[in-house]
Amino acid sequence: MSRSFTSLCRPGAALLLAALALGPAAIAVAQDRDVSTLIDEAPAGEIAPLEAALAAARDKGTASLLRARIAALRLDRPATDAALEAFDRSGDRTPLHRAAALSIRADLAFAEGDYAAAAEAIDALAPLLEANGKADAANEARRTLSVAALLAAVPRQGVAGGVPVATLTARDKAGLVRAEVRVNGTAQDAVLDTGANLSVVTASTAKRLGLKMLEGEASVVSTGSAKVPTRLAIAERLVIAGIELHDVVFLVFDDAALSFPIPGGYQIDAIIGFPVFRALGRVRFDRAGSFTPGGAAAPGAANLRSTGNDLYVAARINDAAATLHLDTGASATALTSRFAGDHAALVATLPRGARNIAGAGGVIQQPIAWWRPATVAIDGRTTTLPQVQLVLTPGPTGREANTGTIGQDVLHAFEWWAVDFRAMRFEFGPPVTATP
Repeated sequence: MSRSFTSLCRPGAALLLAALALGPAAIAVAQDRDVSTLIDEAPAGEIAPLEAALAAARDKGTASLLRARIAALRLDRPATDAALEAFDRSGDRTPLHRAAALSIRADLAFAEGDYAAAAEAIDALAPLLEANGKADAANEARRTLSVAALLAAVPRQGVAGGVPVATLTARDKAGLVRAEVRVNGTAQDAVLDTGANLSVVTASTAKRLGLKMLEGEASVVSTGSAKVPTRLAIAERLVIAGIELHDVVFLVFDDAALSFPIPGGYQIDAIIGFPVFRALGRVRFDRAGSFTPGGAAAPGAANLRSTGNDLYVAARINDAAATLHLDTGASATALTSRFAGDHAALVATLPRGARNIAGAGGVIQQPIAWWRPATVAIDGRTTTLPQVQLVLTPGPTGREANTGTIGQDVLHAFEWWAVDFRAMRFEFGPPVTATP
């Protein structure tokens, strides 16, 4: 399995207009193109191209939008709010520029668990998109609204207390990292997945753990592009690695939606996602089998980005730059058709194949190419993989927002890896040494 099972758990938080990063081709003509066009064509997670476009910006409104997106990628809410206020003062009333501002506001609010602010922004955003020919983006926004509106009236998640301790982890038959957490006092085995926008449980697990079900339904889109109905529930208490959180949000799926076609059967009952890790501030995964919150980041550049509840890390693969989605639910590192399209000459020389992707909507097949070998460099550390796959065609939901995903094959080439939300740093420990 090359993709996260939990791609279906992403409730549209990263709206199509939220990714305001600009590709290298866009920079060359940034001063001659409308910013809304740049936004539509933007890949996710990149900061350097944004900064280059900002230097070429000719008006205050465009510059303010670029500053807002840069700050949001760094999860810097004060700087984002200041830039959006500057955009409002600029007098720019271009409909799609206003949509970009609303999308940035909604994106960051969702990432912070401020669902009331996210719902307010998305409620204004959806009709604006539809009125300006962006029907697909409007539908995506409404799916996000179906989640944010249900959560707007509930208490926000927070840390109640506790002392960080290392907790044991294990990799299951699908290669996913699991650990025991306690939900409302009951032990529960859960997948730890940085790629899940929200935490997830099955309906039977939600009942067993005594989660509070919210009235109303929402929907998310599965890997196979089908709408998957879901409920939302709140865990009064969740304890993970010694830290207690209160009012933790869970998506609730039918049990069958988290059952996957692996020989011998495979079921996920619970997933701990992005909002929990964000609340912990810093989290470290050790290859030897432990998960620990807390600690301080090592000195170094801020290489971590966030688009909504999706995390990205600046990387290079065989000397080609790629900002990769950090998804611990992905078994293998892979590059999307967006990357393939930007490197057509490279792709033309590579051997071809196909892959199957399992999701709540079924199994879909996509053509791929194999890049062999592939050296991945992140934060001064490198590892060489026998191969990395490049997807050659977009999935059923259209052009990908990102250029690729970091998988367990890279993460487990090092003794440990850590995400620090305060320093916006992704770090690796020393590489694993081969056993003689």
